[in-house]
Amino acid sequence: MKEKINTLLKEISKDIYEKDEAIKLSLLSALSGESIFLLGAPGVAKSLISRRLKYIFEDATSFEYLMNRFSTPEEIFGPVAISKLEHDKYERVTENYLPTCDVVFLDEIWKAGPSIQNSLLTVLNEKVYKNGTQEEKIKLKALISASNELPAKGEGLDALWDRFIIRYIVDNIQDDENFFDMLTSNISLDINIESSLKISEIEYIKIQKEAKNIQMPIEVLNTINIIRKKISQYNETHKDKENFIPLYISDRRWKKIWNILQTSAYLNCRDKVDLMDCFLIVHMIWNEEEDIEIVKNIILETIQEHGYSLQFDLTKYRDMIDELQQDIKTFTSYIRKIPTKKKKTKRYNEDEYYQLTDKSNYIYYVLKSDIDNTKINEWTDNIQIYSLNNQNSLEEEHYDSFYRQNELLLIDNERYPNKTYTLEEIDYETIEVESIAPNQPTLNDWNTRVKNILAEIEKDKKTIASYKDIELKTLKENIFVDIKLSKYVEKNLFELIGRLMRYENEVEKLKDSYENLN
Repeated sequence: MKEKINTLLKEISKDIYEKDEAIKLSLLSALSGESIFLLGAPGVAKSLISRRLKYIFEDATSFEYLMNRFSTPEEIFGPVAISKLEHDKYERVTENYLPTCDVVFLDEIWKAGPSIQNSLLTVLNEKVYKNGTQEEKIKLKALISASNELPAKGEGLDALWDRFIIRYIVDNIQDDENFFDMLTSNISLDINIESSLKISEIEYIKIQKEAKNIQMPIEVLNTINIIRKKISQYNETHKDKENFIPLYISDRRWKKIWNILQTSAYLNCRDKVDLMDCFLIVHMIWNEEEDIEIVKNIILETIQEHGYSLQFDLTKYRDMIDELQQDIKTFTSYIRKIPTKKKKTKRYNEDEYYQLTDKSNYIYYVLKSDIDNTKINEWTDNIQIYSLNNQNSLEEEHYDSFYRQNELLLIDNERYPNKTYTLEEIDYETIEVESIAPNQPTLNDWNTRVKNILAEIEKDKKTIASYKDIELKTLKENIFVDIKLSKYVEKNLFELIGRLMRYENEVEKLKDSYENLN
């Protein structure tokens, strides 16, 4: 199939210069059963593309019409059958008109009147034409519309505009050499394609059916969802700007975009959509010309920043490493603060005491050495509490005492509630960090966690490596997407590998940090 599509594209593109992408998108829309709108000035080969497109289908018929404000439904869908009127039936003779043709080209589409527009809505969306009281299933494969302008606002064209899924701007030839070749070449409207290469009716139906079975991997689903959310954010950010027109993509359009991505994957002989197919979304979600760069940047950024990252949840490693790091820090180090002022101290029998005053102005004393030598991250019950007696001597109070993080908790076994005192009245100038080697059970726990993290990282590295070997090859072989865009997908894939290696290095450093403690 892929080889066949490539050959067909070469045949359609003969002597048509710098229109490769327009031709590819037109063929993709036709085989997806969808429609395409070509925006461009007169004479840029829009109608030529549609005329050649009919030759890819076996025994295909075509219909072409240039719309104007006086166009009537008879000119598009066929004249009213006079013989049916005699029997009070209003039906059209549709032979050789739009309802009976495979490939249709409607130029200056926005000049169509309301009656034509209404009929086109069901034609485009459901492949059904309502002929009198009958609904006829039509064989339309490709409908290409064109204009040198976008639909005017406020004229009821939104529903019809929404039906054209792929939108593409066709320009004049830019390259000098291509321009000279165009001048000297004999451009023919007709092309000869071997019968064996043409898409038969059976094959066309098969493509439509089997494309629906193409898988949508999680990275593609999440990428589409992020694009959708970024568009909503863009609309919300710019809603208060003067003359701002929000980017609107209907649910119906998203569904049809999905269909085109599946068809792209199928025609590329893959069993799943990949991130390269997602670049096609650029041509399907803009409404105004100025939207094109905006949606292009949104899609490029999403694929480059997220892409395969959405399949591999690497945030779990950040959480696991941070948690291990915090545990190591908590268990292997403590902070000792050195007081620099001694205003709240008292000397007695050659010892120095901190003075603490509660809310009732009752004064206690704590041996300074007890506090200074206590590890702040641990509770301790060896702090003695003293008070002054009538002889101005210190005598021991009967409390259970616990000290942690510069707070002293006094538990009176006879009189509750407990009382808490802080040493915040003492100023501190320097901080000393001291390290302690973990005990064996803690060491075993950390080693197990390190082993598990590294094993998970290695597993993801192998999975991503297999993606790299397989995916990078197919990324550069997409029929419908510029090979240059593969660099954005590649960058995301290599960034994933780089992040895993950085996580691996962090874990190894953490392990060294606690193994080398005395």
